[in-house]
Amino acid sequence: MPLQTKNGKRREVEFVSNVYEEGNQQVIQCNIRDITERKRIENERDRFFALSMDMLCIANLDGFFQQVNPAFERLLGYSEEDFLFKPIPNFLHPDDQSALMAEYARLATGRPTNNLENRWRCKDGSHKWVAWSYFPVVEEGIAYGVGRDISERKAAEETLERVAEAVRGSELRYRRLFESARDGILILDNADRRITDANPYMTELLGYTLDEFLGKDSGKSVC
Repeated sequence: MPLQTKNGKRREVEFVSNVYEEGNQQVIQCNIRDITERKRIENERDRFFALSMDMLCIANLDGFFQQVNPAFERLLGYSEEDFLFKPIPNFLHPDDQSALMAEYARLATGRPTNNLENRWRCKDGSHKWVAWSYFPVVEEGIAYGVGRDISERKAAEETLERVAEAVRGSELRYRRLFESARDGILILDNADRRITDANPYMTELLGYTLDEFLGKDSGKSVC
């Protein structure tokens, strides 16, 4: 509770009272402890917890949240109450649930987690990718968690993989055409016009092996 000092300053204090008998009288002893600094630190922590864009939580090691910050609701759409009264795996993609519970068993041994990636189900049915770090406090049976939305990064990685797969497919199709063509084909280095590849029809047509073609000046080798 707050108290005001003689010079007008505000101090946060904690009262502890004890009742005991002294002679024929009942005596109440009050101990007052200055907790101003502790309250300041707690208030700063609470502000950071509330304003952080990352998902911050305190979770039991048996798979329930004790506390979540507003970033959970902003990202996933559920209320704070939804998170506190349902098991954590309920919010994950089914394919990621068993890995999370295995990680909680690992946390119970005191080992922290770094960069655990999983998919969280939003209230609208979509999913968000989140990368987590967890820091266990085994004696209290809890873990502190920090999660960051990596959905955009994951989408970019999937796009790059699709592009790479398409390029690999195009290269394979080109190679098949190159190898089976019934016309002679030479591939030249644009800088010095030397031969870097030749298809089987070309080597058969002129009677050279591929090794004899490679690195040769195209004008001198062919003409």
